[in-house]
Amino acid sequence: MIETLIAGFYESFQFVPRGLDAWEIVARLPELLTGIRIDPEAVIEDGAIVKPPAVIGPGCFIASHAYLRGGVALGAGVTIGPGSRSNPA
Repeated sequence: MIETLIAGFYESFQFVPRGLDAWEIVARLPELLTGIRIDPEAVIEDGAIVKPPAVIGPGCFIASHAYLRGGVALGAGVTIGPGSRSNPA
């Protein structure tokens, strides 16, 4: 189960049902998450693009011109550098 791999997972991702394995969470992310959830403590610079579905956790920093495609879930304190791009799985 995910909580044995990532301490505090459910505090950051409260919308995920308990008891799922990591691969089940990834496979079900589009159904579990709609829209974009951005924690109030996250910083997203002008020019960054975040496409749904996405979760940006507390203390995250998304630099200008970063491009995050749908299906991204960032836990606490993640930094995405300028011009970075995510690719769907």
